[in-house]
Amino acid sequence: MAVSTTLKQKLTLILLGAILCLILLEIGMRMAGFALTTLQDIRNRRTLARKATYRILCLGESTTAGGGNGQAGRYPHLMEIILNDRASNMTFSVVNRGIPATNTSIILDELESNLDRYQPDIVVTMMGVNDEWEHRGHFLRDTSELQTFLNSSKAYKLYQYLCLHLADKFDPESLGNRSREYHLFKKDELNYRLSLFFHPGNPEILYNLGTLYKDNKYLPQAKKTLESLLRHNPDHIYAQIQLAEIHQNEKNLEQAKILYQNVLARQPENRNAQLGLAAIYQATGQIPEAENIYRKIIKENPKNIQAMSGLAAVYQGYNQFPEQKQMLIKTTEQDPYNPETYIFLGIFYINHRNYTKAVEALQQALAISPRHQWGHLLLAQAYWENGDWKQAEQTLKQLLKHFPDFDRAQGMLSRLYHELGLSTLSERYEQSAEKFRMEHYAPVTRRNYQAVHRILRQRGIPLVCVQYPIRRLEPLKQLFDNHDGIIFVDNEKSFKKALETKKYYDLFINNFAGDFGHATREGNRLLAENVAGAILNFVHTTNSDTTFQ
Repeated sequence: MAVSTTLKQKLTLILLGAILCLILLEIGMRMAGFALTTLQDIRNRRTLARKATYRILCLGESTTAGGGNGQAGRYPHLMEIILNDRASNMTFSVVNRGIPATNTSIILDELESNLDRYQPDIVVTMMGVNDEWEHRGHFLRDTSELQTFLNSSKAYKLYQYLCLHLADKFDPESLGNRSREYHLFKKDELNYRLSLFFHPGNPEILYNLGTLYKDNKYLPQAKKTLESLLRHNPDHIYAQIQLAEIHQNEKNLEQAKILYQNVLARQPENRNAQLGLAAIYQATGQIPEAENIYRKIIKENPKNIQAMSGLAAVYQGYNQFPEQKQMLIKTTEQDPYNPETYIFLGIFYINHRNYTKAVEALQQALAISPRHQWGHLLLAQAYWENGDWKQAEQTLKQLLKHFPDFDRAQGMLSRLYHELGLSTLSERYEQSAEKFRMEHYAPVTRRNYQAVHRILRQRGIPLVCVQYPIRRLEPLKQLFDNHDGIIFVDNEKSFKKALETKKYYDLFINNFAGDFGHATREGNRLLAENVAGAILNFVHTTNSDTTFQ
């Protein structure tokens, strides 16, 4: 009995000691964090007291980069003017690192290097609209812990296998399309898994299973399967390409780049790897490198549509618009039954305000693919920008019959009704679009915003989160678990107020996002005033000695 009591006492003391250590560690980390934050506050105050330049780093997509405005019309440039006009005893310097067609993953990848290079006192972000819409139903499908356990059970696999074979006795046509597709997918999955049971590690079976997962958008499972294959067969070319495409889809561009380069080191003429690497170069602003690859492919195969489309995008980046137009027309001639070639040509014509040609190209795309979601949206945009509001309305309503949750179509219809003075209809579609965004924000956007916030907090740099014009602020706020160190900027009220007396195209060049678009100089001025006001308010509360006009 005495031995038992002593053992219990020892265990109790060990447990209490562990708890005490954790408490002390937590207190120490909190004190260190507090000290770091305090030191950062002191540094900011001293910077302001010395009347030093207060550096602002602006990150975002084309809405930040310019979106059709020259340098003088971009909101970061206008914001710098406003800030320096209103602050009497300090100087503001604004760095514009907006990149057209980028997304939050690329912005996050470049964040640390931008912070090291520019040493900003505050960072401004307006981003997310270009992120892939993983929330549209089936891009990422994670399994629960219970399902993971069951999937590892041999008995459960056998049970599923028998059930599926019994199901073959019934008429598959009695199932809906989605159920039928899922039925066939599960059958193929179990066949491959059963084959692996008898032939563990077989590279061909692993590759087929991995591509099955990838083709059906089960990306975590696809990645895990292909990585397992490459651990034992690191030179498997096709597995490397499939895995690179998954990383590229998830915006893990550095991992994708390494895989493509590994493939090209062994197979220099591999087209998939060449095109994948060129797309990464293009996405990360390495335009000459992308151009070299596209030209090499076209020289060897003048009818390669992907390379031709890529080169057309390069011409756009160089502002060589006649060459871009000719290349896009050439893609429609080389592949006349591909709707995407006409979509790209239609976008070109919209950007250059040739709406008649845009309508022709987009109608051709829809003749090939009548339910093309983006084709209908772009056609509505072309009608609207050409002043044919009735056709724009009909096109959007037809689109929403097939895709009732398409928030960009709802947002565009809301703005259209607002322009027509139909406030009740405008409000209804705006609320519908907002409800969808509140419930289905892209997971990658949430993840990347939180990562940006975390990195900036570690460095003691405040984050200014700017919501896009017209859109409500609340969905943006809900991306974060906490709001410490974040200054939110609302652009809903001011833009809606402005639209009470102005036309939509007084404030926006286009409506690429449905409910808003790239801003005009006047729109960017309003945006700059909102962001500048938030920054001035923050600086004023940080340093009471600062005065503003």
